[in-house]
Amino acid sequence: MEILNLIKLLFIVVFIIDYSGVVDYIKRLIWRIINGNKIEYKWFQLKPFDCSLCMSFWTILIYCLFNHYGVLNSLLFGTIGAYLASFLSNLLEYIFYLYKKIIKY
Repeated sequence: MEILNLIKLLFIVVFIIDYSGVVDYIKRLIWRIINGNKIEYKWFQLKPFDCSLCMSFWTILIYCLFNHYGVLNSLLFGTIGAYLASFLSNLLEYIFYLYKKIIKY
């Protein structure tokens, strides 16, 4: 059952970071707070929050540590989850591609 929770958590993290646009909105908001409207927006990185691989590692690591898996098991699950995040991101990209092709977007 816990593995299913980790997979659901991984799916949520990958979808939010890669496909929802929340991270881009937050970066634009930070840019506007720091620079105002006088300087045009310039893309910047906000590690680990704009990388689904990094964020899935840290999210699963923290989740496992709070659920008393132990440090080594938490690191193992975090590392496996990070590698699965890249696979899941590619899978979601392919699903969205097929959806757009069927709908003829």
